[in-house]
Amino acid sequence: MSYFNILIRYLLLVTCSLLSGLNPYAQSESQEGNFPSILPDYFFDNGSWFGVKNQEQSFGLDAPWMLSDSMGYIPNEPLVTFNCDEFNSKITNIYQGGRLLQFGDNAEFSITTKTIFGNSESVLVEFSFTNKTDKFLMLNFEGQLGGERLIEGNTSSFSYGCANSHLLIRITGKSIFKNNKVLFSEKISANSTTKRYCIISHFFENDEVLLFNDRGIEDLFIANKERWKTYMHPYRNLSKDKQLLAAKCIQTLVNNYRIPSGELLHSGVFPSYHQGYFNGFWAWDSWKHAVAFSTFEPEMAKNQIRAMFDFQDEHGMIADAVFRDTLLNGHNWRNTKPPLASWSVYEVYNRTGDTAFVKEMLPKLLRYHEWWYENRDHNNNGLCEYGSTDGTRIAAAWESGMDNAVRFDDAKMEQNNLSAWSLDQESVDLNAYLYAEKSDLLKLSESVGKKMPEMEVEMKELGGFIRTLFYDEETHYFYDFNTTKNELIKVLGPEAWIVLWAKIAAERQAEDVVKVITDTNHFNTHCPFPTLDAAHPKFNPKDGYWRGPVWLDQAYFALVGMRNYGYIEEANSMREKLYKNAAGLMDANVSIRENYDPRNGEGLNAHHFSWSAGHLLLLLNEEVMVK
Repeated sequence: MSYFNILIRYLLLVTCSLLSGLNPYAQSESQEGNFPSILPDYFFDNGSWFGVKNQEQSFGLDAPWMLSDSMGYIPNEPLVTFNCDEFNSKITNIYQGGRLLQFGDNAEFSITTKTIFGNSESVLVEFSFTNKTDKFLMLNFEGQLGGERLIEGNTSSFSYGCANSHLLIRITGKSIFKNNKVLFSEKISANSTTKRYCIISHFFENDEVLLFNDRGIEDLFIANKERWKTYMHPYRNLSKDKQLLAAKCIQTLVNNYRIPSGELLHSGVFPSYHQGYFNGFWAWDSWKHAVAFSTFEPEMAKNQIRAMFDFQDEHGMIADAVFRDTLLNGHNWRNTKPPLASWSVYEVYNRTGDTAFVKEMLPKLLRYHEWWYENRDHNNNGLCEYGSTDGTRIAAAWESGMDNAVRFDDAKMEQNNLSAWSLDQESVDLNAYLYAEKSDLLKLSESVGKKMPEMEVEMKELGGFIRTLFYDEETHYFYDFNTTKNELIKVLGPEAWIVLWAKIAAERQAEDVVKVITDTNHFNTHCPFPTLDAAHPKFNPKDGYWRGPVWLDQAYFALVGMRNYGYIEEANSMREKLYKNAAGLMDANVSIRENYDPRNGEGLNAHHFSWSAGHLLLLLNEEVMVK
């Protein structure tokens, strides 16, 4: 593989952490953009399939991160390196929502770069040279190009067959590409500024190429800045640290957003570009991403939902995960994920009023809802179980989303039909999700003038089952029910919180559950909302995945559930505790993690995790609505 470098080496860099706020250029840009400074490790935008790294030791861009074949990889050969011997000073790097910015100056002239994605396929780098003297200056640049496939003229082209990918590099104005070098000179009049643009475009071999048009480049920089200012506008009255958190959340979601390509027919969001195994769309991740995107980019939210329903099979099932290509990773049809699709569609409708979208999605949602009862209700009693299409217990646990949760340790499989198996336990969260689906489907149907009285009856009956069968009067908590042993599986976990989120619990039951949630011996830990009772002998946050770490989607469900029953102060207190004690959450240059250790707040597993960012953004959005 090749390692690309798009560098303009003028000088040694003093890092942003030392210089941020000291450079007058950086200060003016920060005030103008009103967007907290965050330095991502790799920068994507507009659904791009390649990202660029912030160059920490020189002007320009470092190695691209290419995403293909469901894997991220970094080529390891320099692509182009520029040198300007006349320049010798310090520079500052900052990130301002959707833009990488660099500033540097000496006694005679200053150089500023701004980097954005002009569209999903092209990175634009604006180089601004300002002559501060009373005489003209001539700056000479020499660049060394890596790779071997060079077209002389104003375009250089590099092909990387391992990813079926192509890169094109162009520089505006007069430039010479020859013998793996690029040469140009810049004459700057006295007391004036001149600009050049470098355009780097990426596309897959079989994709339609929509290469960037050079005209109107400055307008694209303006539009980019305004777009990101609009994203942040709702959070302008929050505290500075919460504005920063909102910026990190939006950046994480946008960084993981991808346009249609290969087998993916609509755009959507990766859980994390930073982890190679997360380069695809997962079902319940997608529903959560869509709800978060609906707060600032509703069309992205709609397409994220469509991206999963593009793969709905003839029975109504939605795949667990789908990918751009299936050469290395096939789409996962062994299981689906918890039914939150109707919630996501309803939240999009609630924010947009788009009944056309409701009409488009409603038949698909109803078919998916019916699929659960046709394939995951082993004893036909109206209560569903998690299961799989291949009869394996591991896929059934995956279907819950809580892969290795303690509640599944002793579960066994039962066959329902030729392609459907269930665990021998009826899960309280699954049936609470299905109750919420019925509620959302009723509201969506009503929005387009349809009535479903039979679903109203089903919803009422299901609510009664959940309040009685899954609730334990002795311990005052909701649990899964083992159908083989005919008993509750008494493991304190976050599944009980979903009953409050779905507004099913009786007032007394909600009071009891909130007491457990707020108990420091159980879920009100240093970093609150662990996914297993902190007093349980199998509590293992560091290595347990779903045996103790704090997952922010579950924290969100708990907080909404508490507020649903009037426990506002308790919810707000635990929310602020979460913000404070999840390590790095409120810090500029620390990524949002997949989960956190409840004992010390340490970030765990994947970096730049989308649903963590999405649910945090939803919490911040609720604060905005209250204000």
